[in-house]
Amino acid sequence: MGKQSEIAGTYEMGAESEIGIIRHPKSKGPAHINIEVTNDCNLHCVMCPGRRMPRPVGYMKMAIYQKICDEAIRIGTRSFLLYLSGEPLLHPELPQMIKYAKEAGLDFVGLSTNATLLTEEKARQLLGSGIDRLTISLDGVNKETYESLRIGAKFDQVIKNVQGLLKVRQELVAGTHIELQIIKMKETVAEIPDFIRKWRARLDVAHGDTIRIQYFDTWAGQVKDRSAYLPMVIDGQEIDQLPYIKYVDTLGFETKQKRPCGRLRHALDIYWNGDVVLCCRDLLGKSIFGNVDKEGIMGVWEGSRRQEILEADLSGDYSRIPLCANCRERHFYPYP
Repeated sequence: MGKQSEIAGTYEMGAESEIGIIRHPKSKGPAHINIEVTNDCNLHCVMCPGRRMPRPVGYMKMAIYQKICDEAIRIGTRSFLLYLSGEPLLHPELPQMIKYAKEAGLDFVGLSTNATLLTEEKARQLLGSGIDRLTISLDGVNKETYESLRIGAKFDQVIKNVQGLLKVRQELVAGTHIELQIIKMKETVAEIPDFIRKWRARLDVAHGDTIRIQYFDTWAGQVKDRSAYLPMVIDGQEIDQLPYIKYVDTLGFETKQKRPCGRLRHALDIYWNGDVVLCCRDLLGKSIFGNVDKEGIMGVWEGSRRQEILEADLSGDYSRIPLCANCRERHFYPYP
């Protein structure tokens, strides 16, 4: 296992494969921060609540981003994911943002992309920035399935982009881990075995590359559930036992079960303008409770509005935090 694998593992939540839940030993505030570099997007995916986003579209200014990075280092935060809603590759300064965070001392910086804009030039910029993990959302092994879900994307071009990324990484001998993701839903579940067979031969598993079988996220009940059952055996092997597979599921998790959410206590989610929301499932701006540009990370983290949110979550009073009322994803995040 290389250095990047060890660093990423520090922030992995075991089998749940969620970044940022383990608090850094020196962290005074959040262990992990999701930063929305932009909420602009070039696709209209059927499973994304962002398709009906009421918020203004914008791009994070470098001054705000640097302010977040600098304070994060001071308080001991060591993990960033540079996405929330939107397509990160639309931001013209994304490579510089990644490089700034890594040079500032962040242990882990990752992002997720639909790869439609991942040209060879952009691949070289990203790999050269020092990014630790690049997650690519594919959702299908054929053109028909993929393009019916990711409206506006061209399957053949995206596959070409991914292949180009892998080639450039080999050429540059870059340490970035590549993660290919397929969401497990009714439209894709039958294709997942072929997805695994196709990409495990192309990825560098020894390097730490992975295939992520992502549960269908209802975004705390904001989109129609498309979850589907996936048989756990492929070619005679248990899927979740394969070392290059990340697989978790929400099926069987009841939203009526009351349990506190560990994520609220370990992570922070920041919009492009500095606004902070209680969870990464809020893409629509329903739960804004602070602004890091005005108050700083610790000002928001220790502020009275966040404390009220934590109290409501602990008591199960979801009338005060309605976004959490229909969330089954909270079961992934250990408490305390």
